[in-house]
Amino acid sequence: MVERLHRTLKQAIRCHDTKWTESLPVVLLGLRACIKEDLNASCAEMVVGKNILLPGEFFEPSSQTSTDPSEFLLRLRETFRTLKPTPASCHSSTSCFVHTALKTCSHVFVRVEGLKPSLTAHNQGSFEVLSRTDKHFTIKINDKTSTISIDRLKPAFLLNDTDSTKEPFPVQKSNHPVVFPPRLDQNVPIPAMTRSGRKVRFNPKYL
Repeated sequence: MVERLHRTLKQAIRCHDTKWTESLPVVLLGLRACIKEDLNASCAEMVVGKNILLPGEFFEPSSQTSTDPSEFLLRLRETFRTLKPTPASCHSSTSCFVHTALKTCSHVFVRVEGLKPSLTAHNQGSFEVLSRTDKHFTIKINDKTSTISIDRLKPAFLLNDTDSTKEPFPVQKSNHPVVFPPRLDQNVPIPAMTRSGRKVRFNPKYL
């Protein structure tokens, strides 16, 4: 099937006196509009259910004069000057996630690199940030200054200092006296009872 299409396409292009790049759109349009003898239908009719209506300008000789080669060369140069290469995509490079809070945080956690034994934390810290750049942070670890890459850091969120003397909820005062349950005497033994309500008596010999 592919060889038949290639043979037909090649013969149709050779019938034109122009370059194959200029005649290719017309040839492809004609292949979709022509009727197949074995199917008694065109390709467009089999796909969309209707034939393609071709304008009469395709079949009448053109009345335009031939284009000047120098003018055609100027248009060709202008066309290629406007073309810009598309940046290629690199699928092998992996992007690193950088938290937005790293730009303003005062303390950070540092990820532990290398092999770690079991039940070991993945991060250490938090450590104070002394200075920062786009790629590295200078932090204070055990009273020493260390420069660490930003891909190993995570922001540490600290709680703000609040006044502990303030009551979180207002206390509603009531005029009714507070009634406390009666206090049981510690010397009075509490009888043991089962779930069904029976009292359990222990042998005083073993008490």
